[in-house]
Amino acid sequence: WRLGNKYTLLSRDVIQPFLDAGIAFASIDYRLTGDLTYALPAPVHDATRAVQYIKYHAAEFGLDSNRVALSGFSAGGASAMWLLYHSDLARPDSDDPIERVSTKVQAGTVFCGQTSVDPHVIESWIGPNAAHHNMILNAVGETSYDAMMKNYDAKHAAIFSEYSPINHVFSAAKSDSGAPPLFMVYDQWKELPCQEQGQCIHHGMFGAKMKERCDEAAVECHLVIQDTPQRSLFYDSPADFLFDKLGVHKKRLGTAGVAKY
Repeated sequence: WRLGNKYTLLSRDVIQPFLDAGIAFASIDYRLTGDLTYALPAPVHDATRAVQYIKYHAAEFGLDSNRVALSGFSAGGASAMWLLYHSDLARPDSDDPIERVSTKVQAGTVFCGQTSVDPHVIESWIGPNAAHHNMILNAVGETSYDAMMKNYDAKHAAIFSEYSPINHVFSAAKSDSGAPPLFMVYDQWKELPCQEQGQCIHHGMFGAKMKERCDEAAVECHLVIQDTPQRSLFYDSPADFLFDKLGVHKKRLGTAGVAKY
């Protein structure tokens, strides 16, 4: 949520196989927390609005609003998982027609996403260095760990709880529509407690804890951790997962350029 824009991380080589298969692709910008101008929920609510906007204009864009998947890296992955499992954020009585659109989607594929943003939870999973990362501090408008923890109970606990995707899995599983399937990829599993902040904030433990929660809730969830044997038993790649969940037949695709892990 701190940095970046919609042009970073993805190359044409990654996107092209989806376009060739008839899957449209949209990348969004959202308000950033890095300069403390904004904090949660701004970036996540911007992602919500983007989903509603695209679905509202689906016919105009030539899209099927009933076949939408979410993806993202790091904080973008956290936003995607939050939307995936949160109850429908549509506001049927709103004067804004876009706000009346359902936020429910069919699947999610995320890369190195944070499944909790609560510093207490993160410390218990990965160690204190992850909870000291500026992503967590800036998410609630803080610049120091001590200040964040001083204000935790009075100001931040509810925000951290609400915007931690893992906290919405059980309610999604019990909803009438059920919880959409998820595919997660993490680069590595570092020794715990983790030491280097940049590695800690993307640690495979985030995925392991989400997989554990999803399994407990009987929600379809696939986890890959690159430098370990952890793989999906059903899909060779996140691309294969998305093709399947969006109803794209693999026979329409060539093998060249299809991004794997």
